[in-house]
Amino acid sequence: MLTSFNNQKQQIEHSQTLSFAERGFAILPSLYEKELEVLRTIIRKKYIKTLEDFHIFDFTNDEFKQPFNYHNLSIENHSEIWGKQQRIFSEYESEEFLKFSLFDYLKNKFGFLKVADIEGIGYPEIYWRIVRPNKTEDVSGIHADSWFFTHTNKMTPKEQDNLLKIWIPIEVLPNEGGLGVYPGSHLKEWDYDTVKKDGRIKPKLNYLPNHEKILLPLKPGEPVIFDKNLLHYGVSHKADYTRVSIEFAIQVS
Repeated sequence: MLTSFNNQKQQIEHSQTLSFAERGFAILPSLYEKELEVLRTIIRKKYIKTLEDFHIFDFTNDEFKQPFNYHNLSIENHSEIWGKQQRIFSEYESEEFLKFSLFDYLKNKFGFLKVADIEGIGYPEIYWRIVRPNKTEDVSGIHADSWFFTHTNKMTPKEQDNLLKIWIPIEVLPNEGGLGVYPGSHLKEWDYDTVKKDGRIKPKLNYLPNHEKILLPLKPGEPVIFDKNLLHYGVSHKADYTRVSIEFAIQVS
């Protein structure tokens, strides 16, 4: 286990010597603790409201009102409850998030212009995810976001110009699930298939890329930004918690 951790650490240290253009991703400065708590509060309120909308009120204790304890609830219609529409921030919540220090950093380092509206909701689109332990169906397979932009969201290449993606863990144990990336994979072409799922066309990679991969040991509130063509994947975990994260696309100059 220690050898694996050391190898992973060496891989990350090596990747950090490369430019963003070469590796296709970068770990950004962590959010301030008070900013992280704002996000936790927003998500917790939406989490409780959504469960109540589906007539789930039976919390045996207040701890179960925390999203990171969601896996301890007896839920039979998980996929029905947690469609993307239930997980998108409101316009007000998005406006509050855009006040964070992260966006000053993005403006200075990446030429940030705006948070993209991928689904056409009419305002900056930010949404959250939950991943239960030992539930591989909760994580995404290996993919590039440009594939979803093209096939699921029907975006033209011009509409995808200068888009980058950001993923921020809110509740996570470093090295126990999170985000995996294939450094430099955005510089190659990858063959993939498409399938119809939930009424939409979605991309699917049916093989394991012969390419170096890294599990990013991110801490809560530590963002990662990556190229829309970078291969990445959600990592399942076994620890006794439900992982919570947010993600969004940005347009840069």
